[in-house]
Amino acid sequence: MNISFDKIQIRNAEAADAPQLAAWWNDGAVMAHAGFPHGLGTTPEEVERQIAGDSDEKGRGHIIAYDGQPIGEMNYHNLGNNIAEMGIKICNPDFQEKGLGRVILSLFIQGLFDLGYEKIVLDTNLKNTRAQHVYEKLGFRKLRVNKDAWADQLGEMQSSVDYELTPEDFRSQTPEMQIRKISDAAKYLPRIPFVDMEKDFYEEVADNGEELHEILLENEVIGLAYIEDDTEGYLYIYIFPEYRGRGFSYPAARAAEKIIQTTPLKSLDTGYDSHNLRARKLAEKCGFKPYFCSALMKYRGGKFAEKDLPIRKYQAEDYLEAYTLSDEAFHKMRLETGHFPDSKLYPPSDDSRKYWEETASDRYIYEVDGAIVGSARLDKSELSIVAIKISEQGKGYGRNFVEYLVNRLLDAGVKEPNLFCVVGNQKARRLYESLGFTETDRAENAKKKY
Repeated sequence: MNISFDKIQIRNAEAADAPQLAAWWNDGAVMAHAGFPHGLGTTPEEVERQIAGDSDEKGRGHIIAYDGQPIGEMNYHNLGNNIAEMGIKICNPDFQEKGLGRVILSLFIQGLFDLGYEKIVLDTNLKNTRAQHVYEKLGFRKLRVNKDAWADQLGEMQSSVDYELTPEDFRSQTPEMQIRKISDAAKYLPRIPFVDMEKDFYEEVADNGEELHEILLENEVIGLAYIEDDTEGYLYIYIFPEYRGRGFSYPAARAAEKIIQTTPLKSLDTGYDSHNLRARKLAEKCGFKPYFCSALMKYRGGKFAEKDLPIRKYQAEDYLEAYTLSDEAFHKMRLETGHFPDSKLYPPSDDSRKYWEETASDRYIYEVDGAIVGSARLDKSELSIVAIKISEQGKGYGRNFVEYLVNRLLDAGVKEPNLFCVVGNQKARRLYESLGFTETDRAENAKKKY
């Protein structure tokens, strides 16, 4: 395992660590509690051979580092039946009794449970009451006391205590994240580099979106969370670049999810760049499963020839007809791609009508002989929604509509009009490519059902 949290790092032991491990294991002060007050008397070569035999399946030794400095070691062994035995030593006395042990143990234990272990066992010297206190605080259950169970190097009898821990009993001691709603998120914009695949989030921050929250660790803001608190919610975690790689994303996601769970949830969605393997692993760790993928496509050409088309701006009286054709067209697309087996139609509502009115200036209507055949919305540089009535598809209206919308974006000074096309929507993909759009990236969406 390789785990980072703030200044703490737990990583797999390597051959280069053998001299340090040998020095610790030969130090009687370090090894006394394990029954070796004279040390093990091992060599770096012997330790290196031991490390070479480590594996994820059998078990591994690990180095604990703080701010880049090795301060101790821990290990686990696979006992079979999804049971792991673990041990820990903070070897540098300068880092003992600092409260680090409980945090390091929390990180390591969570890592073992994430690997699929269903129970963790360990033992400690009966005299080591401090360790027992920490273990019990983490949720370990005392199984037995082994009185005078073994003799140390000095021939003195020692007693030990056996403990076990299950995921249900585990009480993590890592500092808890706090999630706090804010109204002035734009002040954090300088800390958020603009990236294509995070464009929507970036713009949400710039607009001081109502769904934005601060992520705090011990009163320090380390990132933002976008939370749609609804029966079909949405969660997006953004850790500021300077805080990444420290293991903050997972506890932040869990803290945000607790807020969302105050509403009766049916499902929760999230999204990430398909090339961001760390984000994908985080989503999987939080229980999300891949749902669908969208290709980001950009247009880098010039204006299309202007045509005399019956396209106009949206009006309030268009809502019912325009909303219905758009809802039905996207429902059909979702079913055809095969990624949305649970797709359904969403009846018109007062909430959606209000939203359409709020975004009316961005919407366009394609009308032929008094009937609406298409509906679209532009969102800054993006062709956000383009829908053609199902009965009117295949008649060239889609091509005309996209050309018209691209021209409007170019007229507005947009250099690279863009859109997202669901992977598997081949008809739309062929149309966009024939017009000069090219794929530049992909976004994955994942869903968690309750």
